[in-house]
Amino acid sequence: AIQACAISLCDAIVSAVLIPVQWLAHVVAAIVSAVGAAASATWEVCVVTPVRWLGQAAVAAADAVNAAIVVPVSCAARAVANAICAVVDVLGRIVHVVVVVPAKWTSAKLLALSDWARPPNPLWLA
Repeated sequence: AIQACAISLCDAIVSAVLIPVQWLAHVVAAIVSAVGAAASATWEVCVVTPVRWLGQAAVAAADAVNAAIVVPVSCAARAVANAICAVVDVLGRIVHVVVVVPAKWTSAKLLALSDWARPPNPLWLA
């Protein structure tokens, strides 16, 4: 009889306290889950998606600027630099032919002439 009384008391406590607490926990969990889902959806719609779109727009803008400005300017700068180098190379060859070669030839002739015209060093004869 005491055992049956204890079992009945336990059943009464479970029915009166634990089952309502369990149901309340399920209701709170459902509410929290719904709020979390709503917050997640709101975060996705209000923050993540616009930031993603802005990022994609920024990348597209950077690609457009690169294609419209950077690549043509870079190609033009390379072409100008190559043209300048070609002009300097041609000018260098002209200067070499017009100035350096005659100067070397003249210098060699003048040196030979000065060696020929110089009187001998008496120390060399000794």
